[in-house]
Amino acid sequence: MEPLVPVVFALLMVVMYLCRWASHPSTTKHSEIKAMQPQSESHSDSKTDLVTKELDLPVDWLTSRATCELEKRAIFSKEWLPLTFTPRFPSPGIYHTTTPAGIPLFVIKSKDSKIRAFHNVCRHRAYPVINTERDSGKSLVLACRYHGWSYDSCGKLIKAPKFDGLEGFERSQNGLFGVRTKVTNGVVWVNLSTDETDEDDGKVEEGMGMNVRMVEDIGIDIGISSWIGGRGMEGGFNWKMALPTKHLTDALGIEHISASPSLYRSLIHTIQRSFHLQEESKPSSAYLFPNMFLFSIPSLECLISLSILPLSERTTSVRYDLYSHSQGKSNARELGSLLGDLESKIKNLISGLERAYQYHSSVSSRDSNSASTPVHRLLDLYLQSPSTQTRILTHLKDHAKLERSRGEEIYPAKREPRANARYEQAEKHIANKLTSTSLQRIGLPEWCQFQQSE
Repeated sequence: MEPLVPVVFALLMVVMYLCRWASHPSTTKHSEIKAMQPQSESHSDSKTDLVTKELDLPVDWLTSRATCELEKRAIFSKEWLPLTFTPRFPSPGIYHTTTPAGIPLFVIKSKDSKIRAFHNVCRHRAYPVINTERDSGKSLVLACRYHGWSYDSCGKLIKAPKFDGLEGFERSQNGLFGVRTKVTNGVVWVNLSTDETDEDDGKVEEGMGMNVRMVEDIGIDIGISSWIGGRGMEGGFNWKMALPTKHLTDALGIEHISASPSLYRSLIHTIQRSFHLQEESKPSSAYLFPNMFLFSIPSLECLISLSILPLSERTTSVRYDLYSHSQGKSNARELGSLLGDLESKIKNLISGLERAYQYHSSVSSRDSNSASTPVHRLLDLYLQSPSTQTRILTHLKDHAKLERSRGEEIYPAKREPRANARYEQAEKHIANKLTSTSLQRIGLPEWCQFQQSE
């Protein structure tokens, strides 16, 4: 009888597993995407009257180019942005490019192991230092392909062909334009504003504090996690349409993502829960203003990040990344499956948002007095994310008020052009020298020389 005991026990465990599976079916299948589809045009008068009294969003909230440009100036060029995560930079020299609000940047792990961010613009002729067609790469020396100016991973100019040794030219004054960067809990934050007074007056805590606490509340040390994979996509919709957290949670099926565990793991978890040894952890989420969402999946010991960045009023960049904080590789297969599943769901999400935006745009072009007024579309958006939409609107109003007081548009991330007479003299000397040499090579007299622009 003794040899039969393990067999009977195994059969009982299998029965328990099958019963558990039947009562909680695997949900790693593709769930139906509840994208932001156009709602029915029949709204109850009571609902409309109740909300429109408090609704302060402009009718062209999702379609105005002026509003989008103001968002870039008031938020993305001014606030601390959660941009990426340290696990994507495992070794010095690794860099990733990005364009928050259309501003080309790259983030790199320098030779001193610090993560830095720079404008992706050469100081010579404003040509991209890193080819914009490359999203990522690895190099400790970054060379502009236009005229060969080269920079180290800390942004210092190390080579300037034909300029070194010229009077009035100094390498130390021609390094890359740096961007303020902070790293907390594995999150890389950047601030494009050139105004550094907030370092001392508490604005850093005001701007980042709530976001940092949101990351801490998830309870994951992202810094020691490993990057599994990710991808960036673009969609034809306004970025604010993707901000309702519940909408994203449903679209990605976050509540239904679970592991397809081995028999052993399932038995252990079943026994633990049967004897109340372990509570079943549920997925959690966090919204980091203004552009990032984090979704923690305890059953797979992983984290999903989703970054939403506006490129224009009708074009949005969407990037997703998957990180594992498991010490082992027991769930590698499940994570690989989840990564592929995410790509499909993100594509469906973008398609749904694009359809909703096209519908909204067509409605916006109609008579505003018609029953299909776009205000009804904004009501649904506002009801799903009132605090977020209101927070964005507050930032816009504050910045617009500041611009009105100064009588001009204010670009916090703007870098002033070089105003160095000695540099301009050196530049002119090089241009004249190059022109003279090239003209002599083809046999023209010096009186034919002219100022040549490269």
